[in-house]
Amino acid sequence: MGIRKIAAQAALLQFLFLAVMMGAYSYVMNGTGMTMDDWYNPTKTAQFTLDHKSTFTLLWGLDWFFAITVFVLAAAFTQKFSRQQPWLGIVIGGFGVISSGLFLTAGTIGIYGVKLAVADYASGAGLGFMKSMTLMQSTVEMSAVAAIGVVTFATALASTRTKGFAAWVNWLGFISGFFAVASFALSVISPSLQFLGMIGMTTSILFNLGVALEFMRKPQPELHFPAQMQKL
Repeated sequence: MGIRKIAAQAALLQFLFLAVMMGAYSYVMNGTGMTMDDWYNPTKTAQFTLDHKSTFTLLWGLDWFFAITVFVLAAAFTQKFSRQQPWLGIVIGGFGVISSGLFLTAGTIGIYGVKLAVADYASGAGLGFMKSMTLMQSTVEMSAVAAIGVVTFATALASTRTKGFAAWVNWLGFISGFFAVASFALSVISPSLQFLGMIGMTTSILFNLGVALEFMRKPQPELHFPAQMQKL
């Protein structure tokens, strides 16, 4: 199987993962009685996470899958554009590795941290550990999203300059990348501005679908395994 097909499958998987995650977060945020202000209350958030640990464990497990798909796509984008856009290729590859590592870390903190937090709470220690765990996990996860936002924006820019993907795919990449980074940066000013990330997530779903279609429909001569591997 060539890199083009692997990258197309990774983009499709990321499209599906993002759709599932957006649906789950929409349910959690709108169908469980939690208001927007409640999410910025550490005690309420910790208690809610404890009460819905199975749902959050699923979402944190998706972070591990994102770590894989992000790495594969960043590698494919780097190979596709680095010859004509070397500096953007460095940015794509570097931030792709950073984002993949952060997603892996976020998923690990969430899945294993919640187990320790539940045990700590059951022993009568209160919600202190759960508060720390949810804050750490969300911070690392948001950092991973911001890093992949840089990858997406840089990919859209490289594609625009080289006419690698269709124009509509590039525009989705610009919008997705901008809002992913903006939601992280502006959340420092006001946590309520994190909602901008939902715009980035929506356009990212469509961007990944577009990338998958581009990889499947068009030949990608830049994407190939090294000659040594092709002989294996």
